Amino acid sequence: MVEKPPAINPSQLEKAIEFAQKKGTVLSVSEIELKSSIVRNLSISSDVKDIQAYRLNLGRGYINPFYDLAWHDLYIMNYLFGNFRIKKVLDKGNVYDIYGETQNSEFFLQVAWSHRFLKREWNIKTSQQSIKLNFAEDKIIYEDGTVIEKDGADKLELMIKQFIENPSFESSHRALNILKEFSKFTV
Repeated sequence: MVEKPPAINPSQLEKAIEFAQKKGTVLSVSEIELKSSIVRNLSISSDVKDIQAYRLNLGRGYINPFYDLAWHDLYIMNYLFGNFRIKKVLDKGNVYDIYGETQNSEFFLQVAWSHRFLKREWNIKTSQQSIKLNFAEDKIIYEDGTVIEKDGADKLELMIKQFIENPSFESSHRALNILKEFSKFTV
């Protein structure tokens, strides 16, 4: 298991996947947020029409906010809603606005380092309701007032346990899709 990003470009990751397959082993990419209480307990009963997502951090990362922070939200989107396409990326200096679409909906994702406030949330609009995912507090707030609080499970432990007990290339393929989308933009 490797940390994200597993490569700088898609061809590097394709070669790593091929190498792992030839050696009879599995290459997996860390996707810790898939084990968050939010993702494990989310219930959506109708078509998603729109997603507004924010990952605004107080500190800095490694490459840039687009590459480091958007990655988390994009693998979650890919996991929950299938393949996606990034249509436009606006570099506003410290803030990146990303516009795209999943198979059935549009999305907007804003990411930033050293932002003046912390905001890690998604607002999902379906044909029947609005759902707020608060990743900072790991809770779901449904429009009807129902709140699903963090369930106390350790997401790192869950991720490692899954990797050990059921290794798969699934996360590597999601990472490859993200890298292919990233390669369309110079940021």
